[in-house]
Amino acid sequence: MHLARSVSVQELLASGGSEGSVVFEATPERSAWAGLSISETGAIRATSVSHALCVQQLEAAARSLGLQEGDAVVSFAAPGSVDAFIDILLPLVSGCRLVLAKQVSGEGLQALLDREQIHAMLATDEQCTTLAASGWSGDKRLHLICHDLRTAADHLEMLAQRVRKITAFFTAAEVGGPFAAAPVATLSYLTPVLPLDGQQLVVVDTRGAAVEPGVLGMLALRTPIGEQLSPWLARASHDTGFELMDMASRVVEHKGMRIALRDLEAAITPHSAVAMAAAYISASPDGMGADDAISELRLAITLRPNQTTTALALKQYLAERIAPYLRPDRILITSALPRRVDGTIDYTRVISTQEMTETIAYVGPRDEVEQKLVDIWEQVLNRRAIGVEDNFFSFGGYSLTIVRLFARINKTFKSSLPITTIFNAPTIAELADLIRGHHVYSALVPVQTEGTKPPLFMLHSYLLYGSLPVALGTDQPFYGLRETEQDGLLDVTQRVAHYISEIRTVQPHGPYYLAGWCAAGPITVETAHQLSQAGEEVALTLLFDAWHPDYPDELAKANRAARTSFREHPFFEKVRFHQAATHAMPLRERLSYLQSLFLWRLRQTKHNMLVRNWELAHKLSNRFGWQLPDFMQNVTYGTYASANLHQGNSIPGRITLIRAQGSDNLANAAEDCGWSRLTESGVDVSWAPGDHETMFIEPNLSITAELVRRRLVQARDLSASTEQSPSSPVIKE
Repeated sequence: MHLARSVSVQELLASGGSEGSVVFEATPERSAWAGLSISETGAIRATSVSHALCVQQLEAAARSLGLQEGDAVVSFAAPGSVDAFIDILLPLVSGCRLVLAKQVSGEGLQALLDREQIHAMLATDEQCTTLAASGWSGDKRLHLICHDLRTAADHLEMLAQRVRKITAFFTAAEVGGPFAAAPVATLSYLTPVLPLDGQQLVVVDTRGAAVEPGVLGMLALRTPIGEQLSPWLARASHDTGFELMDMASRVVEHKGMRIALRDLEAAITPHSAVAMAAAYISASPDGMGADDAISELRLAITLRPNQTTTALALKQYLAERIAPYLRPDRILITSALPRRVDGTIDYTRVISTQEMTETIAYVGPRDEVEQKLVDIWEQVLNRRAIGVEDNFFSFGGYSLTIVRLFARINKTFKSSLPITTIFNAPTIAELADLIRGHHVYSALVPVQTEGTKPPLFMLHSYLLYGSLPVALGTDQPFYGLRETEQDGLLDVTQRVAHYISEIRTVQPHGPYYLAGWCAAGPITVETAHQLSQAGEEVALTLLFDAWHPDYPDELAKANRAARTSFREHPFFEKVRFHQAATHAMPLRERLSYLQSLFLWRLRQTKHNMLVRNWELAHKLSNRFGWQLPDFMQNVTYGTYASANLHQGNSIPGRITLIRAQGSDNLANAAEDCGWSRLTESGVDVSWAPGDHETMFIEPNLSITAELVRRRLVQARDLSASTEQSPSSPVIKE
């Protein structure tokens, strides 16, 4: 049976009468309506929805919203075609009396509610914002039902005090209309929503298989008459419900990072002057590419009545709350968000009354070193007229940009500055001083110094310095420990002793909280060992997706010795796995699967080859400017080699290991990746979505950060308590 499917506008017109009107025979499998949508590029798409699916979803929504026969429901004109259609059909299917109103305002609204004896009101987020600011005194008989709901929290609180209750419900043409609801008493960004009465929601991967709670995927609706894929990216919460991240079409690539535009909108909406916010990607004429245009992340803002602010003030507000890679290139304050005929925002017609501007006066290069740095910055950042006092992070600088920037700098000046230098010297003038030798960088990197909690010390793991501290919150101090030029002559034990002397300048005594990613694992454990040997308490030793250096080789030898047949070789096990995975796939999907598998294996083979030839790879990269994989920027070859030779010393406390669900695993490997040999108290294992690198990129980053926060809280509570909980070999979360 056809439930919902994408059709062309030509197909819709061809199915109609002589004048192009769309006429369908009213049978359950035939189309009941078609929702039209226009993409940001202007492409028109139509989704045809069957009578069976449409009625099923409307009836489920009516039950979930408590709409009953005889109730009076008022609806205002929704800007989107799908929402407008639902606002009319939902009351009628429920047996309610529908009252169509022209506008939302405090003046005259109460008279309408009293005259018509209204039980419920259907409204959009913009209409809720207007209603909250209108001075309307409220009606405790009224059930306010809102589409999606991105209304500011203080406006919601204001409305919640004026009406009986507020419920948000979510619609999509792809699933026949309404598909989820949430009470506003618990609704905020990423607060779980619930399926409609008698229905089931599930998060699936690209092959349609259900994924584990916490893992991001496409939200699908399972009903007695079939399964429909929604346009929403979501993840099942660990407690109940589903967290809606954003529409899949609004999760975009920008500056090498995958970002959800809704994250940016959610960050600015709590500002006291902001009424509505819309984030989008747009081409800018200010770039330096071949076509003289670059991609910009823009944020359009409308202000509340009688409120004023500046684009620069909004920029500063965001800088304290979001990761650098998510900060907009341009903020535009506008009087209204223009709409297309389908109700979506027409970003090409956003007219700004005020744009974000910089207040730092331009200072040009003053010598050859600064001129070369300006040239490098302008090429890497794709900007013109960068001054020597401009801050790297004011341009939305992010981890991958830092990697490319320092590859160019080290090649040009034949230097070996680590990428973490940017946190100590974020301007060209400060970098130039380091290159001239006027200043020497230390091993300690003060990434985030403010906050009331004990600091977290991150060993190496440089690519995390831009995103993880922001995700952990402004109250969590965060310091990095990096290699310095003299470290090349030191073994792991000596390096760690140097790092501890730097740590003590910030925090003289424990309890200490340590962390390390990948190859920094042995360094992190050795730091915990030396601090413990010195009589200090180490409350947390946290490793991200790290293996004990000796464990993979030991495991490979044990697996070879245990084989009794060539068919037990890992290669044949993988063949059998992929045969089972693709057995039921259509030919086209199977070919796509095999292509993705081939490209992934090619990437893994390349990475393995680079790791085996780490020193040569770095030399060639510095000589020719070749781009190395991100993980190879987290540590130098000297540290990598010395860490692999380090046998390791045990620590009295537990080791906490957060593993990536999408990373490679070894056959018959223990869940603790071999770290149990270095702890007297066991290993706690948690799992984060994503692979070795994407576990630190949104939308996975927020889950990884939440796991870290939990472990920090548990470690602080345990440290403050005199009671010791019994240890166990492995705790799985």
